[in-house]
Amino acid sequence: MIRHAIADDIEKSIEIGIEFINSGYYSNLPIDIPMMRNHATRALEDPNWLYLVDEIEGSQVGFFSARLEYTMFGKGIVAIQDLMFIRPEYRTGMSALKFLRKFEEWAKENDAMQLNFSPSVHVDDRFDKLAKKAGYEYIGPQYGKKI
Repeated sequence: MIRHAIADDIEKSIEIGIEFINSGYYSNLPIDIPMMRNHATRALEDPNWLYLVDEIEGSQVGFFSARLEYTMFGKGIVAIQDLMFIRPEYRTGMSALKFLRKFEEWAKENDAMQLNFSPSVHVDDRFDKLAKKAGYEYIGPQYGKKI
């Protein structure tokens, strides 16, 4: 079940977030739990943010966050996916697609004119299929460089 997060979800999201960080590209970066808690709290409380969780059989198995921003060149509002992580054992279901659908609903409710979804960890052809199924078009890759 995809639902809006509540304050009680933050600690579990942090636990899942640590798993997310340690499992991929960002594993070389330091983890600061108070910073993670502040980020989740902002996503929960700021009306320009969306914070969703996926709950299966009473247990949180994933989370999604996004924010609204004006473009740098005008007053158009863009909804930008910030984080999405679903525990690996639950990735065969519909969670990611449901997150994206809720993201789009929220964006429309907030007068966004565009959605940006930019996966950055464990990216493979499944993300391309997911994005196309949700109606997204490929607009370019994301590159990273560890320094």
